Amino acid sequence: MGITVENFIKTFKINLKAKDKTFDDFVSKHVVTKYIDVATKAFWCDAIIKNTTHIKDGNMEIVKIDSVARHIVFVMRIIDLYTDICIDFKDGKYVSQYDQLNEVGAIDYIINNIPESEYIEFNAILDMKLNDFRDNEYSITALLYNLKESVLLSNGLIGEMLSDKQNVEEDE
Repeated sequence: MGITVENFIKTFKINLKAKDKTFDDFVSKHVVTKYIDVATKAFWCDAIIKNTTHIKDGNMEIVKIDSVARHIVFVMRIIDLYTDICIDFKDGKYVSQYDQLNEVGAIDYIINNIPESEYIEFNAILDMKLNDFRDNEYSITALLYNLKESVLLSNGLIGEMLSDKQNVEEDE
């Protein structure tokens, strides 16, 4: 079990006043993971994209990209994965935790203690996943493919309906 955001902030403020080697040690001791495999990064990036590009409207899922939410979820997921700080992703509590950490300047210190290559790679994978999402959903090729699939599906349904009608007429 790690440290809560509230306890981290309380101790962070105390150590920030000293601003000496113990402060640097305090922040760096909470970074407990130095490397995350690419499959795990890709998994979390997929989840971030899914949760920040779709909204529910009744029974329908509508595509709506929320870049601010994507940034906040990304930063908090990085903190959750690389540190022992417990981030609560239930009911949007992570947004207020982000604000609490950001208000005291802790996010910059935490991110700066995570290996830079890890942060850069994670961010690059997130960007690639977002580009893939846009290309796969909204490029001309994707739109033409989806149109073709819709036409084929419609033709199949129309063919089935005509066949059913012929069978009914033959039975009469």
